[in-house]
Amino acid sequence: MAYGILFLLSASLLFSTVPILAKIVYSEGLPPIWLIEFRLFFAFCFFSLLVKKGKLEEIKSNLKNLSMLAVFGLAANYFFYHQGLEYTTASSAQVLESLSPVFVLFIALALKEEIINSKKSFGIFLTALGSVVIFNSHIHLSRLIFGDILEIFAAITWGYFIVQSNRVMRVSTPNASLIFIFGFSALLFLPLALATPLTLTSKLFSIALMMGFLHTFIAYLLYFEGIKRTNPTSAAVTFALSPILTVILETKILGEISTPLFYLGISLAIIGIIIVIRQRKK
Repeated sequence: MAYGILFLLSASLLFSTVPILAKIVYSEGLPPIWLIEFRLFFAFCFFSLLVKKGKLEEIKSNLKNLSMLAVFGLAANYFFYHQGLEYTTASSAQVLESLSPVFVLFIALALKEEIINSKKSFGIFLTALGSVVIFNSHIHLSRLIFGDILEIFAAITWGYFIVQSNRVMRVSTPNASLIFIFGFSALLFLPLALATPLTLTSKLFSIALMMGFLHTFIAYLLYFEGIKRTNPTSAAVTFALSPILTVILETKILGEISTPLFYLGISLAIIGIIIVIRQRKK
């Protein structure tokens, strides 16, 4: 369990820098749909180097679950998350996606994947409350609210991704699973990407390549290994740690300053995270 939490924390730290870099490349003209396509394609290529031919049989035996994970989990999450980033702040996007523990709760209960005790429920409630406070801090800015709504949909799909990943890991290794879901998701986005005009500079390509390797290939490999050793709720709330670093980086790099209400939301979310992580039994 301890190694699982460590893997999840490492992945969360990597995820925390995604919205910062995305904001940078968007400001320089890279469309969100192309950043999605680059991340998925490069990650697929990197995972292809790790998977042995014998492991590909795992994909055939788990094709239905992997397909659902790719379409309704990864692809849907990337679409809502990156599109939402165009209309809200980096830190808000990261915090609102931490609503995923709430949706993990309902999805895991519906699929009988996890037993939720009272302490876990309270921790999830605090995490959700913190996210709601963040949303309210933008209530007077319609453009940010639209982005916040997209990020809530991203949280729902991320919750599904976490629960479905836990099921997939019972019959398939992380590498075999990830090569399929990244490859399949890249194919889903390819027509949309090709229909979107692209002006690509060496700087934009370098950042996209780095995000494909570090923030997608490495981060998801760590995340899947963490999911194998923990449970869906712990995976979801550990991910909610990432907004802390995002807020710091957003202030230093992008120059955006958050309101006191925003920091109240962060505090509530962190308390909820600590409560849930301490409840290690399913």
